[in-house]
Amino acid sequence: MGLSFITPLLLGGGALVAVPIVLHLVMRRRPVPHAFPALRFLRERAVANRRRLRLSHLLLLLVRMAAILLLAAALARPVLRGAGWLADGEGPVAAAFVFDTAPRMMLREANRTRLEQAATLARVLLDKLPPASTVAIIDTAGGPAAFSPNTAAAAARIDRLAATTPVARLPAAIAEGRRLLAGSALQRRELYVFTDCSHGAWDSAAAPADDGTATALYVDVGANVVQDFA
Repeated sequence: MGLSFITPLLLGGGALVAVPIVLHLVMRRRPVPHAFPALRFLRERAVANRRRLRLSHLLLLLVRMAAILLLAAALARPVLRGAGWLADGEGPVAAAFVFDTAPRMMLREANRTRLEQAATLARVLLDKLPPASTVAIIDTAGGPAAFSPNTAAAAARIDRLAATTPVARLPAAIAEGRRLLAGSALQRRELYVFTDCSHGAWDSAAAPADDGTATALYVDVGANVVQDFA
């Protein structure tokens, strides 16, 4: 006994079984992307954070490079030449310290006379002078004007300053300081004038003109609030 088909050609219709499969594949729903606001916000934040991080890394790199350059420049010990005012710590200076020692310099402020204030500032400047510098101490008392043998002698001369009736007015003392500096062999010449800048210092003569022999600095030690004499 065996199985047989009367119309075996119709068995080819079994291939139609593929039709539902094809329809299933064609009609299958495909996923539709949806942009959720929260997810979009997170993605935008991530992009912004990456940009900010790259910028911070770049700034940090620039800061490190600048720090290295500044360190290298500091180790190279830069020197400002030709500017005067103790800017060059290598070359010696010919300096003249001119003090107004008129009696009004005994005016006190903060329990210190104007002459004491001038002497204090002068000692600070004296300590900052480069090695081998020469210093002349001149006052209006009319004493001999000459360069001190060394800075220690100049400091001692400053300590001996005393207010007294002036023999020479301040302009004359300044002119004497310029004369000394003009005769110095040093190229750097600086003139420091310590005074209260009152009218009494200039009432008898005009201020001496700058003749180019030295750079002048006037140090004002005037009292803002006068207390008393001596």
